[in-house]
Amino acid sequence: MSDMVEQTTPIPIPPERQIYCSRTLNLRSIGAIGYDMDYTLVHYRTAAWEERAYSRMRELLAADGWPISGLEFDPDLVIRGLVIDLELGNVVKPNRFGYVVRAAHGTRPLDFDQQRENYRQTPVDLASPRFVFLNTLFSLSECCLYSQLVDLFDARRDRFPGATAGFDPASSELMLKGSSKRKLPRIPGNTLFPIPTQRRLSSTS
Repeated sequence: MSDMVEQTTPIPIPPERQIYCSRTLNLRSIGAIGYDMDYTLVHYRTAAWEERAYSRMRELLAADGWPISGLEFDPDLVIRGLVIDLELGNVVKPNRFGYVVRAAHGTRPLDFDQQRENYRQTPVDLASPRFVFLNTLFSLSECCLYSQLVDLFDARRDRFPGATAGFDPASSELMLKGSSKRKLPRIPGNTLFPIPTQRRLSSTS
């Protein structure tokens, strides 16, 4: 009888790849279970993937005449959870109440007095179009390029196409071009971690 039962040999799964549940769920009425792909089923090598997305955005902006030669992706410049202030060209770290505890203009950290002057009466409101929340790892390349463009704009304002007194390098054009990462021609193998699979053996007769 045991020879007729299909047997499997599970591959050991490290704890960080296992799925845990913190509550009891009745599965009797559940017809299907779905999982988010990005960073759930598929784990990216973040630095490699974001560098490729950064390069693509840089190509698009260069084709439009932006003076961005020499810019390189810095994977350590920003982290997930920060917020872009589109009005001032800042990247900020708010606390749970929306009050800014750290801030940088472009890539330059603001000192305490500058930070207080900018945000003493202005808590971060994520419902406002002024603020962009970096809530995924896919935001890192966008924010890196954004911060570098703020620096370039401050130093070489006359070199930016269509620059005016109110020109904002964090315009919707840049943010929209960040979505180009989802249109990359192909996914290189070096940007993904291999996914362990369950080995399945045939039934023995």
